[in-house]
Formats: sequence, C-alpha cells, structure tokens
Amino acid sequence: MVTLLPALWGGAFVPTINLATPSTFIKKMKPIHHLWLSALALAVFFMAGCRCEGENPDPVDYRDAFTGVYAAHKYCLSWTLNTLPGDTTFFGPVTIEVTKPEDADSSLIVDGDLVPLRADGTYFGNPFSIPPYRFYGLFFRNDSIFINHTIGGLGGATDCKIAGQKQ
Repeated sequence: MVTLLPALWGGAFVPTINLATPSTFIKKMKPIHHLWLSALALAVFFMAGCRCEGENPDPVDYRDAFTGVYAAHKYCLSWTLNTLPGDTTFFGPVTIEVTKPEDADSSLIVDGDLVPLRADGTYFGNPFSIPPYRFYGLFFRNDSIFINHTIGGLGGATDCKIAGQKQ
C-alpha cells in the first residue's frame, strides 16, 4: 500500500510504502524486479568466490630484473692533503655482481653492499647509510647499472663512478 504523506518541508508529498504485509509488497513486484534481484544475487555470489588480481599467490619479484653480472668500467680518483703525489687515479674494467639477499625483501647486494632498491631500479635509502658510511648513488636503466660513491673527510676523499652493462 503506497500512501502520500505531506512533508514537513514545503508542503510536498512524500511517497511511503507500508511494509506491514511484505507478501503484498512482493506480489505487486513486477517480474523484471525478480530478474534484477536474481542477477544481483548471482553477481555477489561470483564476486565473493573470485580472486582479486592483487592476491597473486606467486608474485613476481621486481628485483629479478636487476640481478646478474655486469661488465663495467670504473673510474676512481683519490686525493689526500699533505701527501705527495697527492692524487691517485684508477680506471679500468671491473665485474659487478648483483644478487638478492634472502632476508631483505626490498634490497639487493651490489658488489658486496646491501642496497635498498625501489621497483623502478633506483636507490631509496639514506645516501650515507651504506657502510663505511660513504655517499652512495645507484640506479638501473634498461640493461645497465650506474653507481657513484664517495668517501672522505677533511683530509682526503675517494670518488668512484661505475657504469656497466648486464651480461
């Protein structure tokens, strides 16, 4: 039974449905409503049983793309005060090994250093947190690795740049 009650605001009429006798309400429903309710119940049933894409039981580890052996070139410059000749330069080919540690899920071991890494291949830690507490920069691009680290103080420093390609 549908009744119209005057609303408290503006005198408009608000329809209300009397659900005192639900069987009367259901009898007045048209068959199309039954179809919609059945479709809705079926959709809820299937969605409850489906696995969401975010729940992959065997996710791909983004670090796999970066692990391996890199043939690289290293250029280092060291200097100290009050020592002759004062500067030392090293450059030449080196091999950089990149592996995954078992106990750190967002890090790589790069040439012996435990380095936190984002999924896009960039270093995200404190630049001075890699022991022996040197400035450290790292990123991967396509099949290449780029490392920059500097260690030193008031009396001298060593600055190294490494660039390599995955083998």
